[in-house]
This record gives sequence, C-alpha cells and structure tokens, in this order.
Amino acid sequence: MIGENFKNGGKDNVVTIVMIEKHSYIESYDKKEYCKNWRFQISNNSIVTIQGIDIIEKINDSREITKNADNIGVFTVYNSKFFLLQCKVEISSSPFINIPSLSIGSVYFGHTRFDKNAQADKKEITIVGTETGWDFKGNKAIVSKSHTYINSGCILEKNPKIEYID
Repeated sequence: MIGENFKNGGKDNVVTIVMIEKHSYIESYDKKEYCKNWRFQISNNSIVTIQGIDIIEKINDSREITKNADNIGVFTVYNSKFFLLQCKVEISSSPFINIPSLSIGSVYFGHTRFDKNAQADKKEITIVGTETGWDFKGNKAIVSKSHTYINSGCILEKNPKIEYID
C-alpha cells in the first residue's frame, strides 16, 4: 500500500490512517472483558508494505490487554515480512507490532518515525513485541531499523527474542 502523491523521504505524506475505536475480547473461561488492539493480521508467508502513509493510532484503552496473542498488537505478524517505510507513526498501544506464538516475523523500518501519542496512558510504548499471552512460545522477531527515528515515550525493547539489525 503506497500513499497517494508519495514522495521519497515520507516528509510530505498526504494519506493518513487514523485508528481510534476500542475493541473488546471476552474470554470464555472467565467472562472478563479485555482490550483487543488487533487491527491487521499479516498471515503466514505474506509480504505487506505500507509506504508513504502516516498512521495515527490512539486506541489508548486502559483495560487489561487480552492474553490471546492474536489480538495483542495493532499489527500481528505470523511467519511473514512487514515493511513500514517512510511513514510517521503516532502510537498509544503497546506493543504496536506483535510477533505471536510459534512465529518468526521480519519487520523492516526505513525512514520511519515513531512518536508516542500525547493522549497515551502508558509510560512507554513498545514498538515491536513478542507477547505470547497464554499461547505457545517459540517466537522471534527480526527487526531491520535503518533510518528509524524513535522519539520520547517509544522504545525498541531489549528482549532475547528480538534481533535488531541496523
């Protein structure tokens, strides 16, 4: 997906995706209502590119996040490649991108800027996570972060299940 009138560098992007709606996940065993951040699943053996599009994610749900790994991240990457290139990203949900159970996901940033949404209630926002909740472990993220700008309030988590490549 490439933004209309996209120019190299992502400084003059004219297309913006805004995510604000709060979704719920009710677990069958305890009937408790959890926050579900998931918006886009990148299925096995897929390649997805978002380029020249700004993303404003302000779900900012204070409820406990679901333990269902499929619904933890705004973007969920299963044994796939996800490119987020020349985008400005404003986030409030943590982790923003999640590699769930039994998956090895590759995430590529290039000329990508991350800012914490001013309305976020979390102290720090993790950009890439490997949260498995109550699902199986055995997951890993490989993150290429060339020309990635991470501003105050956003972090690239130090985690043995995440390998960062400059």
